[in-house]
Amino acid sequence: MNRLLISIFFILLSTYTFAHSISLDKELEFLSQKAKEAIKKKDTEKSEFYLAQLIGKIIFHHQEERFESLFPLFKELNLDKPTSLISAKFNEEFLKWFIESPALYWKDNKNIQDQNKFLFKLTENNDGEYSILVLGCPFLEGWYLVEKDDLSIVVIPLISFSRKPQIIVSQLKGDTLKEIAKIDLDTEDHPLQYIWKPELYDLDKDGVPEIWLRYNKTWATGFSQELAIYKIEDEKVKLWKKFEGVAEGIARRLEGNKIEVGFGTTDKEGIGHLGFDQTHLEIYEYRNEDFVKISDKTIPHILWTEDWKKYYFYEELKEK
Repeated sequence: MNRLLISIFFILLSTYTFAHSISLDKELEFLSQKAKEAIKKKDTEKSEFYLAQLIGKIIFHHQEERFESLFPLFKELNLDKPTSLISAKFNEEFLKWFIESPALYWKDNKNIQDQNKFLFKLTENNDGEYSILVLGCPFLEGWYLVEKDDLSIVVIPLISFSRKPQIIVSQLKGDTLKEIAKIDLDTEDHPLQYIWKPELYDLDKDGVPEIWLRYNKTWATGFSQELAIYKIEDEKVKLWKKFEGVAEGIARRLEGNKIEVGFGTTDKEGIGHLGFDQTHLEIYEYRNEDFVKISDKTIPHILWTEDWKKYYFYEELKEK
């Protein structure tokens, strides 16, 4: 009896896998055709909309062998001529995360918020009273991975800067969630590589939480990390304070009223920031309506080892 049940299970599983494979094939072919049509019409935004979905689904479903079919489309959009670069000496897992994680914003059809505006839900959070939703559009960019004697090229579907990401703040009024504000996230003409889940934390203890938004902002060489803090006042939302970790640094909220900011550095001469071998870390604490530096130290560069994970995903690692 058990053998029969096991046999039936594997038959059903193989049938589902086969059907899923056919469904995925059809979906990828549809997106590919739509991307080709958009490229032919020189509609870059629509091309990026479909190509970003293609890349996201290929990575999510571990179908990397399909990337070769996208190379001609990338070439049509001049993505084979990279405009940004990052060091391939960084930790291998970090580079994999840096390249692949933005693609996953575009993998899921249910996250398409407005197809006509190419708008996706990127991330969201709520505390039972306030809800934060972040929307954005894809932007494709070619990147060099810089080695000593070699240049590798990757195409990354980032978050667009020209069509600014939107932060939508809603509040629970009775049994209804009412939108109270919609603002643009000012990325200062830089694409975003990643946005962490927004936090709602009442720093100044006035009974209304601040919105904490952490994200990586890309540059022509490398990236910086920002922590933007927004205040909710009289059903309006305004930027209150911004911290930035330049030169592949970090900017994050620690437990309580503390914030950590780090930036790449070195004690060697004649080295660009992508070759920096140290990270300088500073901790600030909110006291008497101001942020006061309470400590600083310099450590080996966090992106050169597995230590990067505890600075990027401390809460997730703590829960494991």
